[in-house]
Amino acid sequence: MSDAKKLVNLSETSAAYYERMSYVLSNPEDIEPSSRDDLIQNFIQQVVNDNLVTVSLSLSASRVLESFITGWCMQGSMLTLLKDVNSENMLVLATHKNGSHVLESMLNKISHFLYKMPALDLSSLVEYFGTEFAPCCIEHCISLAFDSYGTHILRVLVQIVCGVIQSTVNDKDSTAVVKKPEYTLCTPPHEFSQLPESILSQFKDHPNILEAVTNTYASPAIMSVVEILKLSQP
Repeated sequence: MSDAKKLVNLSETSAAYYERMSYVLSNPEDIEPSSRDDLIQNFIQQVVNDNLVTVSLSLSASRVLESFITGWCMQGSMLTLLKDVNSENMLVLATHKNGSHVLESMLNKISHFLYKMPALDLSSLVEYFGTEFAPCCIEHCISLAFDSYGTHILRVLVQIVCGVIQSTVNDKDSTAVVKKPEYTLCTPPHEFSQLPESILSQFKDHPNILEAVTNTYASPAIMSVVEILKLSQP
Protein backbone atom coordinates (compact mmCIF):
# COMPACT_ATOMS: atom_id res chain seq x y z
CA MET A 1 0.00 0.00 0.00
CA SER A 2 1.46 3.41 -0.99
CA ASP A 3 1.99 6.14 1.59
CA ALA A 4 -0.82 8.14 -0.02
CA LYS A 5 -3.33 5.39 0.69
CA LYS A 6 -2.46 4.71 4.32
CA LEU A 7 -4.57 5.79 7.25
CA VAL A 8 -2.80 7.82 9.89
CA ASN A 9 -3.10 7.31 13.61
CA LEU A 10 -3.01 10.43 15.77
CA SER A 11 -1.70 10.51 19.32
CA GLU A 12 -4.23 9.62 21.99
CA THR A 13 -4.31 13.22 23.19
CA SER A 14 -4.98 14.59 19.69
CA ALA A 15 -7.55 11.91 18.91
CA ALA A 16 -9.42 12.78 22.12
CA TYR A 17 -9.33 16.48 21.21
CA TYR A 18 -10.92 15.91 17.78
CA GLU A 19 -13.51 13.62 19.34
CA ARG A 20 -14.51 16.44 21.72
CA MET A 21 -14.52 18.97 18.89
CA SER A 22 -16.79 16.74 16.83
CA TYR A 23 -19.48 17.27 19.48
CA VAL A 24 -18.72 20.98 19.92
CA LEU A 25 -18.88 21.78 16.21
CA SER A 26 -22.13 19.84 15.88
CA ASN A 27 -23.75 21.84 18.70
CA PRO A 28 -22.95 25.51 18.01
CA GLU A 29 -25.87 26.64 20.16
CA ASP A 30 -23.89 25.53 23.22
CA ILE A 31 -21.01 27.90 22.42
CA GLU A 32 -20.91 31.38 23.91
CA PRO A 33 -20.50 33.99 21.16
CA SER A 34 -17.64 35.57 23.10
CA SER A 35 -15.65 32.32 23.02
CA ARG A 36 -16.19 31.55 19.32
CA ASP A 37 -13.02 33.28 18.08
CA ASP A 38 -10.86 31.53 20.70
CA LEU A 39 -12.37 28.18 19.74
CA ILE A 40 -11.54 28.75 16.06
CA GLN A 41 -7.99 29.90 16.80
CA ASN A 42 -7.35 26.96 19.14
CA PHE A 43 -8.68 24.49 16.59
CA ILE A 44 -6.48 25.87 13.80
CA GLN A 45 -3.45 25.81 16.09
CA GLN A 46 -4.17 22.18 16.99
CA VAL A 47 -4.35 21.23 13.30
CA VAL A 48 -1.09 23.07 12.59
CA ASN A 49 0.62 21.38 15.54
CA ASP A 50 -0.61 17.94 14.49
CA ASN A 51 0.20 18.65 10.81
CA LEU A 52 -2.57 19.25 8.28
CA VAL A 53 -1.72 16.12 6.28
CA THR A 54 -1.72 13.90 9.36
CA VAL A 55 -5.11 15.22 10.46
CA SER A 56 -6.54 15.01 6.92
CA LEU A 57 -5.52 11.39 6.43
CA SER A 58 -6.96 10.31 9.79
CA LEU A 59 -10.43 8.82 9.32
CA SER A 60 -12.08 10.40 12.36
CA ALA A 61 -10.13 13.68 12.58
CA SER A 62 -10.53 14.40 8.86
CA ARG A 63 -14.31 14.43 9.25
CA VAL A 64 -14.05 16.91 12.11
CA LEU A 65 -11.74 19.09 10.01
CA GLU A 66 -14.19 18.97 7.10
CA SER A 67 -17.00 20.04 9.44
CA PHE A 68 -14.89 22.93 10.71
CA ILE A 69 -13.98 24.09 7.19
CA THR A 70 -17.57 23.93 5.99
CA GLY A 71 -19.25 25.64 8.91
CA TRP A 72 -16.66 27.60 10.87
CA CYS A 73 -13.62 28.50 8.81
CA MET A 74 -13.18 32.12 7.73
CA GLN A 75 -10.62 33.67 5.41
CA GLY A 76 -7.84 34.06 7.96
CA SER A 77 -8.12 30.46 9.13
CA MET A 78 -8.29 29.26 5.52
CA LEU A 79 -5.08 31.09 4.67
CA THR A 80 -3.35 29.35 7.57
CA LEU A 81 -4.52 25.95 6.30
CA LEU A 82 -3.50 26.73 2.71
CA LYS A 83 0.02 27.58 3.79
CA ASP A 84 0.37 24.05 5.15
CA VAL A 85 -0.14 22.63 1.63
CA ASN A 86 2.90 22.53 -0.64
CA SER A 87 4.10 20.83 -3.81
CA GLU A 88 5.28 17.77 -1.89
CA ASN A 89 2.19 17.04 0.21
CA MET A 90 -0.56 18.32 -2.12
CA LEU A 91 -0.63 15.08 -4.11
CA VAL A 92 -0.70 13.05 -0.90
CA LEU A 93 -3.85 14.90 0.13
CA ALA A 94 -5.47 14.97 -3.31
CA THR A 95 -5.02 11.26 -4.02
CA HIS A 96 -6.12 9.96 -0.61
CA LYS A 97 -9.79 9.30 0.14
CA ASN A 98 -9.90 11.28 3.38
CA GLY A 99 -7.34 13.86 2.34
CA SER A 100 -9.11 14.64 -0.93
CA HIS A 101 -12.36 15.27 0.93
CA VAL A 102 -10.61 17.80 3.17
CA LEU A 103 -8.88 19.47 0.21
CA GLU A 104 -12.12 19.63 -1.77
CA SER A 105 -13.87 21.17 1.26
CA MET A 106 -11.16 23.83 1.38
CA LEU A 107 -11.55 24.60 -2.33
CA ASN A 108 -15.34 24.75 -2.12
CA LYS A 109 -15.12 27.15 0.83
CA ILE A 110 -12.65 29.35 -1.06
CA SER A 111 -15.04 29.40 -4.03
CA HIS A 112 -17.82 30.42 -1.63
CA PHE A 113 -15.69 33.26 -0.23
CA LEU A 114 -14.71 34.52 -3.68
CA TYR A 115 -17.98 34.36 -5.56
CA LYS A 116 -20.74 34.46 -2.93
CA MET A 117 -19.28 36.77 -0.27
CA PRO A 118 -17.78 39.64 -2.29
CA ALA A 119 -17.91 42.04 0.66
CA LEU A 120 -15.12 40.18 2.48
CA ASP A 121 -11.56 41.47 2.36
CA LEU A 122 -9.92 38.53 0.61
CA SER A 123 -6.79 40.25 -0.70
CA SER A 124 -4.30 38.11 1.26
CA LEU A 125 -6.16 34.88 0.51
CA VAL A 126 -6.51 35.72 -3.19
CA GLU A 127 -2.84 36.64 -3.53
CA TYR A 128 -1.62 33.46 -1.86
CA PHE A 129 -4.06 31.24 -3.74
CA GLY A 130 -3.17 32.80 -7.09
CA THR A 131 0.60 32.93 -6.68
CA GLU A 132 1.38 29.92 -4.48
CA PHE A 133 -1.40 27.39 -3.96
CA ALA A 134 -2.98 27.19 -7.43
CA PRO A 135 0.38 26.98 -9.28
CA CYS A 136 1.39 24.19 -6.89
CA CYS A 137 -1.76 22.24 -7.89
CA ILE A 138 -1.48 23.10 -11.60
CA GLU A 139 2.03 21.64 -11.61
CA HIS A 140 0.42 18.25 -10.94
CA CYS A 141 -2.58 18.54 -13.31
CA ILE A 142 -1.88 15.30 -15.17
CA SER A 143 -1.30 13.31 -11.96
CA LEU A 144 -4.59 14.64 -10.59
CA ALA A 145 -6.40 13.73 -13.79
CA PHE A 146 -5.23 10.11 -13.61
CA ASP A 147 -6.42 9.61 -10.01
CA SER A 148 -9.99 8.75 -8.97
CA TYR A 149 -9.88 11.29 -6.12
CA GLY A 150 -7.57 13.78 -7.78
CA THR A 151 -10.00 14.36 -10.66
CA HIS A 152 -12.45 16.02 -8.25
CA ILE A 153 -9.72 18.34 -6.96
CA LEU A 154 -8.74 19.27 -10.51
CA ARG A 155 -12.32 20.07 -11.50
CA VAL A 156 -12.97 22.35 -8.52
CA LEU A 157 -9.60 24.06 -8.96
CA VAL A 158 -10.35 24.88 -12.60
CA GLN A 159 -13.79 26.19 -11.68
CA ILE A 160 -12.27 28.57 -9.12
CA VAL A 161 -9.57 30.02 -11.36
CA CYS A 162 -12.09 30.46 -14.20
CA GLY A 163 -14.84 31.98 -12.07
CA VAL A 164 -17.31 29.15 -12.64
CA ILE A 165 -19.77 27.99 -9.97
CA GLN A 166 -21.33 24.56 -10.51
CA SER A 167 -24.66 23.45 -9.10
CA THR A 168 -26.96 20.57 -10.02
CA VAL A 169 -30.55 20.62 -11.26
CA ASN A 170 -33.05 17.95 -12.16
CA ASP A 171 -33.12 17.09 -15.85
CA LYS A 172 -36.81 17.67 -16.67
CA ASP A 173 -36.43 16.10 -20.11
CA SER A 174 -35.36 12.76 -18.65
CA THR A 175 -37.79 10.03 -17.63
CA ALA A 176 -35.52 9.20 -14.69
CA VAL A 177 -34.45 11.54 -11.90
CA VAL A 178 -31.16 12.75 -13.34
CA LYS A 179 -28.97 15.48 -11.94
CA LYS A 180 -27.11 17.57 -14.48
CA PRO A 181 -24.58 20.34 -13.86
CA GLU A 182 -25.60 23.96 -14.18
CA TYR A 183 -22.94 26.65 -14.37
CA THR A 184 -22.92 30.26 -13.23
CA LEU A 185 -20.18 32.53 -14.56
CA CYS A 186 -18.50 35.02 -12.23
CA THR A 187 -15.56 37.38 -12.62
CA PRO A 188 -12.41 35.81 -11.18
CA PRO A 189 -9.80 38.00 -9.43
CA HIS A 190 -7.24 39.51 -11.80
CA GLU A 191 -4.55 37.56 -9.91
CA PHE A 192 -5.97 34.43 -11.58
CA SER A 193 -5.76 35.76 -15.15
CA GLN A 194 -2.78 33.61 -16.23
CA LEU A 195 -3.85 30.43 -14.46
CA PRO A 196 -6.26 29.00 -17.12
CA GLU A 197 -3.49 29.19 -19.72
CA SER A 198 -1.10 27.49 -17.29
CA ILE A 199 -3.59 24.63 -16.93
CA LEU A 200 -3.92 24.25 -20.69
CA SER A 201 -0.15 24.25 -21.09
CA GLN A 202 0.19 21.39 -18.62
CA PHE A 203 -2.07 19.22 -20.78
CA LYS A 204 -0.82 20.34 -24.20
CA ASP A 205 2.85 19.87 -23.36
CA HIS A 206 2.60 16.63 -21.38
CA PRO A 207 4.10 13.53 -23.07
CA ASN A 208 1.31 11.29 -21.69
CA ILE A 209 -1.58 13.32 -23.04
CA LEU A 210 -2.53 10.65 -25.61
CA GLU A 211 -2.69 8.05 -22.86
CA ALA A 212 -4.74 10.45 -20.75
CA VAL A 213 -7.54 10.88 -23.28
CA THR A 214 -8.26 7.14 -23.16
CA ASN A 215 -7.85 6.68 -19.41
CA THR A 216 -10.94 5.90 -17.29
CA TYR A 217 -10.35 8.83 -14.95
CA ALA A 218 -8.27 11.22 -17.02
CA SER A 219 -10.51 11.31 -20.10
CA PRO A 220 -13.65 12.67 -18.38
CA ALA A 221 -11.47 14.93 -16.24
CA ILE A 222 -9.94 16.50 -19.34
CA MET A 223 -13.37 16.89 -20.94
CA SER A 224 -14.60 18.64 -17.80
CA VAL A 225 -11.58 20.96 -17.79
CA VAL A 226 -12.09 21.85 -21.45
CA GLU A 227 -15.81 22.50 -20.88
CA ILE A 228 -15.12 24.82 -17.95
CA LEU A 229 -12.37 26.67 -19.82
CA LYS A 230 -14.69 27.15 -22.82
CA LEU A 231 -17.47 28.46 -20.58
CA SER A 232 -15.18 31.05 -19.05
CA GLN A 233 -14.06 32.49 -22.38
CA PRO A 234 -15.66 35.81 -23.39
